[in-house]
Amino acid sequence: MTSKIHQISLKLSLIIILASTNLLCQDITNTKLNTLLSKKDILNVDEAFELKVMLLKENRIQLSWNISENCYLYKDNFSFEFYPAEEITISPFRKGKKKLDEYFGEVEVFYSNLVIFIDLKNKNPTKLKLTYQGCNETGYCYPPVKKLLKFYTGEKELIIEAI
Repeated sequence: MTSKIHQISLKLSLIIILASTNLLCQDITNTKLNTLLSKKDILNVDEAFELKVMLLKENRIQLSWNISENCYLYKDNFSFEFYPAEEITISPFRKGKKKLDEYFGEVEVFYSNLVIFIDLKNKNPTKLKLTYQGCNETGYCYPPVKKLLKFYTGEKELIIEAI
């Protein structure tokens, strides 16, 4: 009889422990999720990283980003693909700040603003597939942003499309 009571007591204790652990985990997860989702400073990607493109000369393009407060862009997550393939020169990036990132380890990032110049060798109609990525200091990382820039350098025409 004592052994049966002991078994029932152990089973009941185990059920209580499992139930309370599950509730605790749900509470922690919900708290983290609610904290992340209730942040008013998580902007949409185009507000967080406002891109402006200017044709300065027939063969020189300026890309500038206004980076919102508490946001940053990763230096190593930029890519530039020209169609048709174009001989280009990209100005060196300014020095960013070192950051220990929970996803990518030690990285170099840009806060506040970033300006890049691209010099083209030809004046042919050109498309630039531009990719970049950044995060918010709350821990929210935006998916990589892909934009297609279409321009005719001789006519100063510029069209930007999201891909």
